[in-house]
Amino acid sequence: MRFFGILSFGILAGCVGSERLYFGGNIEDMQPDGSFAITEIAETKVVEYNGSVAAAYGYGWADPETMAGDRGVFAVSGFLDDTDVGTIPTSGTMSHTAIYGMYVVTGTYDSFSPSDWEYNEVNGIMTVTVDFDDQNFDAASADGQIVMDGHVHNGTLFGTLEYTDADYDASGYVEGVFGTEGTVGAFDCDGDNIMCAGAFASP
Repeated sequence: MRFFGILSFGILAGCVGSERLYFGGNIEDMQPDGSFAITEIAETKVVEYNGSVAAAYGYGWADPETMAGDRGVFAVSGFLDDTDVGTIPTSGTMSHTAIYGMYVVTGTYDSFSPSDWEYNEVNGIMTVTVDFDDQNFDAASADGQIVMDGHVHNGTLFGTLEYTDADYDASGYVEGVFGTEGTVGAFDCDGDNIMCAGAFASP
């Protein structure tokens, strides 16, 4: 299980079962059907690649039993890293267009009650470009609200993300895979009064 960009409140002791309250965006291991093992999802959407589920995003609640007493509300995303996106180039630069979807959850600092928050789904197109000579990548949505950059190793993308709209700024992480045929990935973000999670795949 992978957690990124999680805000936590309460005693931050290293022991398990400290009954900490978490909330924030996170990238998490995803099941092949697009579900997430440790969360009770309120709303989930899957992203397909070549007609099969390759990634998913949503928001939900941590299960206290599987979290050993910890609990929380999350914007959550994940992807299947064994998705066949083709061979991995050894040099040069390559770009793929991808369709993305994400949930943006706002009002998280105004109230600790999820029923008071606003949940909006955003969809769009982004371009993901990898420079295999320098082993790095960058990506941006067509509207400029999402910007990503980071490193690539053996076709796996690891990087950071900035999300900006008219009212909010947030930052987070992105993970994915990239090959000659396409790209698939997941991302998250946290900010002042906002959390988000999303996923992308080549059409």
